[in-house]
Amino acid sequence: MKFWILLFSLMVSGITVAGEYRTCSINHGQLSQCGLKYTGTAVIKHNGAYRQCDIVMGKVSGCDHPYSGAAVILEAGVYRQCQVTIGAISSCGHRFSGSIPVYSASH
Repeated sequence: MKFWILLFSLMVSGITVAGEYRTCSINHGQLSQCGLKYTGTAVIKHNGAYRQCDIVMGKVSGCDHPYSGAAVILEAGVYRQCQVTIGAISSCGHRFSGSIPVYSASH
């Protein structure tokens, strides 16, 4: 389960919206509640591809090459456990439950 906590994804729509990543609880694919600003590593969509990025106090500080591996993806309003291959979603399965960092445009 710790593996899923560090991996997630959420498409961020544009740079014009100022927001931050917070640690949030997800219950059967639905956002439950959010808490503190997140610091750590996460998989996010950045420059058109899913990448592993460093996040410090809720803000992205840097990202690597396109990611391959497991990630939690927000798809059609539901957080799902997915496989990503070279920065693109290859498949998604069950609804996710647990704690992950989530991008929030509102504070």
